[in-house]
Amino acid sequence: LSRGLGDVYKRQEVDLWFVPLSGDSDARDRAWSVLDASEQTRADRFHFEADRGHYIFSHAALRTVLGRKLGQNPADLRFASGPSGKPGLIDSVAETLHFNLSHAGTHALIGVNTLAPIGVDLESTTRDVEMSGIVDRFFAAPERAIWERIPAAEHSAAFFRAWTRKEAYVKARGDGFSHDSSRYAVEFQQTKTARLILDEIDPSAPAQYQLTPVVAPPGYEAACALRISPDQALDLKIHSWP
Repeated sequence: LSRGLGDVYKRQEVDLWFVPLSGDSDARDRAWSVLDASEQTRADRFHFEADRGHYIFSHAALRTVLGRKLGQNPADLRFASGPSGKPGLIDSVAETLHFNLSHAGTHALIGVNTLAPIGVDLESTTRDVEMSGIVDRFFAAPERAIWERIPAAEHSAAFFRAWTRKEAYVKARGDGFSHDSSRYAVEFQQTKTARLILDEIDPSAPAQYQLTPVVAPPGYEAACALRISPDQALDLKIHSWP
């Protein structure tokens, strides 16, 4: 490594990038060249060309961000999946660099920090969703109670606030689908504040995870979660791409 992670940025900083998942043929070729063989194989499995392109650009962007942070060639980075499938870097120093990727529609969201495990989620708010069925099946009782108090005209915005925060939290945990979404609850009444209300599976979690709404491009909702105290000060930095 050309430099240590302590030289990259202060520990309380969280870096976020919104990445547009499009480009001309030259940009796509450059993105393709950064991926390793397993990523290229996975990209080739997508049936629709648009989905293939989104995968290529989002994963190349993640490699580019991490390569910059580590002072390494993005194509040389190696990844391994954790027990629940969350990827991490294979490197004694890089293991302290926490990251997460989410993509929806034509954008991706990348989150990176050295402080704690991170989860990010990005959702397109313009797609059709059967909200009532999802709320009934996947929301916890406190969330359903909040939902019922929100005016119907505000349901769509509230739904995506809740869903991005729930997804960001479980991604920060690294548990995947094994963490039953109907047994943990997030605050989502307000646009600018968020917190984990309860987790029946891990009762200590509300004191150990911080949820943060993220200002997203028009037509999107986003959230970030870190395994740190909700009271700890954070400096979220949203960067332009590239």
